[in-house]
Amino acid sequence: SAIDLSDGLSSGAWRLAEESRVRIVLDPSRLPLPRGLLGLSREGLSPLELALHGGEDFELLFTLPPSRWERVRRSLEGLGCRVTPVGRVERGRGVFLGEERLPERGYEHYR
Repeated sequence: SAIDLSDGLSSGAWRLAEESRVRIVLDPSRLPLPRGLLGLSREGLSPLELALHGGEDFELLFTLPPSRWERVRRSLEGLGCRVTPVGRVERGRGVFLGEERLPERGYEHYR
């Protein structure tokens, strides 16, 4: 399964988890944080919060069985796509950042 992240990672992960009836566990140490985002911490903004709940990312979140990871990674990187594993899918429901349940929120377009 796959979803675009234009409304943010947490929002996309929630939608994917609900539609697939699974639990998604995101690993905070694996989330890519662009340098510009890290610079915002000096402005009092949390880079992690922005990475999770910000929008306009234009990235894809997709799932696949672990046994297919290397083959898919090589294929996508061969096409010039950067691929980053950010978590895992488990039985259960909800979206978690490590052990902490994430709130259902995402990018607010008119805020």
